[in-house]
Amino acid sequence: MDSCREHKHHSSSSSARKDPKNNTRPANSFSLDPSSPTKKLNSNYEEFQANKENEADQAEKPDLTFLFNPLRDEVKPYHLDGDTSMYTESSIVSRANLKSEPMVIESINDFMDLYQSDNKGFIGRKEYERMYNKICSVLRISIDPSEKRKILDDDWKKDSRGQDKMSREMLFDAMFELCDVWCPHIDPVEYKEFFSQIKFRIRYEGYKDSSAYDIIS
Repeated sequence: MDSCREHKHHSSSSSARKDPKNNTRPANSFSLDPSSPTKKLNSNYEEFQANKENEADQAEKPDLTFLFNPLRDEVKPYHLDGDTSMYTESSIVSRANLKSEPMVIESINDFMDLYQSDNKGFIGRKEYERMYNKICSVLRISIDPSEKRKILDDDWKKDSRGQDKMSREMLFDAMFELCDVWCPHIDPVEYKEFFSQIKFRIRYEGYKDSSAYDIIS
């Protein structure tokens, strides 16, 4: 699920996932997985900061606020923006450690409840695709349909590990990769808020006033 992203951002869901063993991520990822090269924002974020009206809100969670801003990609697509500092040995270890943080575990398990599993607790390709499209509609709004299809196919193969279905453990790994690549900081609170924001937007998808989504405080 990391294909929608490319690298650990400065600030999804593209084919780019963050891979603790690899400093690079695929360039066109939707990224539900962590092999993407986009973690912290550079020119994009500076431009956004310069024009941001509400300085107080921005001080709270600037990068995460930017991530969910509908005008985010006007300067440079967020999923193409990366932060090399997220790939140092110490950063990779710190990022990996978040996977065992109770707050992160709880937020991922809560988000996974949106998936409809079979009677044995497995997720099939159809359900994976249903949720993939919803996440993509939040993180990669303007992605080309043909690109998304290719990224989705690649992510399914990677996340399902070549199986016909995904276990809850596989899904957990994919979800951690997703937030790990898209979140701007190595912060369990931010990882938790990331899923809260996506869940909120999925719940109210189709609502015409996008400003109603601006609830990050």
